[in-house]
Amino acid sequence: FPGWAALVAGQGRRIGTLEGRVEELAARLSHDHDLAQSLHRVISGVTAIRSASGILAENPDLDRDWQARFLGNIRADSEALAEASRALTRFLEAPSEALPTLSPQEEAERWLDARDHHLPEVEQGGLPLDLPGGAAGAVLRAWLDVYAADAKSLPLGPFAQAAREEEHDPARLARRLGAPLPQVFRRLAALPPGHARLGLAIADASGSLLHLKALDGLGPARSGGCPIWPLFEAFAQPGRGLRAFAALPGQGAPRLLCHAVAAPAEEPGWDAAPRIHATMIFAPAAPDQGPGDRLVGPTCRLCARKTCPARREASILG
Repeated sequence: FPGWAALVAGQGRRIGTLEGRVEELAARLSHDHDLAQSLHRVISGVTAIRSASGILAENPDLDRDWQARFLGNIRADSEALAEASRALTRFLEAPSEALPTLSPQEEAERWLDARDHHLPEVEQGGLPLDLPGGAAGAVLRAWLDVYAADAKSLPLGPFAQAAREEEHDPARLARRLGAPLPQVFRRLAALPPGHARLGLAIADASGSLLHLKALDGLGPARSGGCPIWPLFEAFAQPGRGLRAFAALPGQGAPRLLCHAVAAPAEEPGWDAAPRIHATMIFAPAAPDQGPGDRLVGPTCRLCARKTCPARREASILG
């Protein structure tokens, strides 16, 4: 059921986005300087009023002058507390505009999805005129830098012809063109219509997805995903290409042919740990499951597999 699979995968990505926002808000409550100061003013005001009122309650025969002084302090502290409470309320109020429903990465990927991740302007040495602004625009500009470097090294015309002649086999293309596998993967995923349809996923060593071109809604989850995907398996042997089939759960569920490789993202320095990125392309495959298939899923909470050695938490599917 590709439609249901795409819906579940989309919901999984949405849940991941919302969980990320909750974590950000929790971090803000813990570390926001302005919020801490506002809370401190409220707590200080309450403490001062409680102290003054306690003295008055415990000393009913207190001199009138002292009573007036303490009552004046309580009044001043009450007014300060009211102002601090109003300031805290304004600080915590939800903004008038609704929060964006997409993360910057998701917004950038939706922009690329509308163009099937093929950018003729960049292929010709230019830039698209309709780039979004804000954080999504920054994500896209970083990706366009990578895209432009790939297009310069492997120009579209010769690469597309070679891809057809080599039947879109990434290993054969890499040997023929003398290009690294991650770059060949990216170029294959950016070919225009008329070529094999391929998904693309790029992750860093933490398991976080840096880039995703889903294939009919299928692909690794953006957060809390399944570690059995070949994308993550590639980290075990950096530099070694991996070819494997990935079978999603459920009778008649999609099956994908995946090619993955992990490689340094930059030339390492002597005193710095290398940054390793894993890159994977994936394409539809015959539905018949084989003995070597990687039994992948969306996320643990959305995966129906009963006996999975990589399960981290119980599934909501029972």
